Amino acid sequence: MKCNWANRVLTLSSILLMLMLSATESAGQAEDSVQEVSVGLYLVDLVDISGSSQSFLADVVMVARWHDPSLIGAYEQTIFVDANEVWHPQLLIVNQREVKLSLPETVKVEPDGNVQYMQRFTGTFSAVLNLHSFPLDRQRLNVWVAASDLLDRNVNLMVDNSMVTFRNDKISIIDWHLGDLLMTSRPFTATSNAIPAPGVELSIEVKRRFGYYVIQVIIPLVAIMLMAWAVFWIPPPTTNVRVGVVVTTMLTLIAYRFALANHVPRLSYLTRLDWFLLGATGLVMLALGAMAFSAYLVNEGKEDQVAKMDWYGRIVYPALVVGFTCVVWLL
Repeated sequence: MKCNWANRVLTLSSILLMLMLSATESAGQAEDSVQEVSVGLYLVDLVDISGSSQSFLADVVMVARWHDPSLIGAYEQTIFVDANEVWHPQLLIVNQREVKLSLPETVKVEPDGNVQYMQRFTGTFSAVLNLHSFPLDRQRLNVWVAASDLLDRNVNLMVDNSMVTFRNDKISIIDWHLGDLLMTSRPFTATSNAIPAPGVELSIEVKRRFGYYVIQVIIPLVAIMLMAWAVFWIPPPTTNVRVGVVVTTMLTLIAYRFALANHVPRLSYLTRLDWFLLGATGLVMLALGAMAFSAYLVNEGKEDQVAKMDWYGRIVYPALVVGFTCVVWLL
């Protein structure tokens, strides 16, 4: 009996040892099967950035390179083959919306086992834009590539450092200034508890050109606000003229706001431009209230008080316009 128990214990020990060695060998093979893939992204063109739809329209070229030992000597010369004929990483641009492919789904295989995949993506990409400072805003756009899970190999995406530049010198977009472009490794996580997938990201820094809004928005709005300033220079007895000027100014401001509706993003929060429009409306309303009060004083025969109020209005009102404009656009 003692011999049987000893044999059983020895047998179980041998089985456990074999399982441990097998697990160690499998782990070593899993580590050795990690496929290094270098990815480079090149911005061919940036056409448009939409704040209301939180997206941008761009043309991007992706180049992926890796070394496959199983393809060494498979071809006598460099050849282009269908991507499905050889192993290739499943690369996905995670923030793409409506994108079309311009190049065939082929890979370039060299005799030494080096493989290259190139594709051109043209279309809309999503972007999280913060427009509180519109139109003085800076944004950071990104094109994010991730590798989906594979059963046969683990993939590690790296930045292709062989690419000297990441953008074209001539870009179509004219209302934005392009800053630095940066390629970094950034894992992709679909949810907070999901396993991160390897990825790389092309980050594009852009700044909105402010000159258009100075000419088309700020200067006309300042002129409209100063129209109401003219009422403080009109003699108090002409009450109808004074009130008519302010009412006309208010109607002009309302019409101008409707005209601007198609040129500003529709957002659930107020931007810097929205605050400027609200302030302009408030100043014109202040002038309208002053004229209504001056009309009441004229009817009461207190023209001296109206003259005094006009004197203060000639100084205080333009100071409010200039101060408010500087606060909104310079701070």
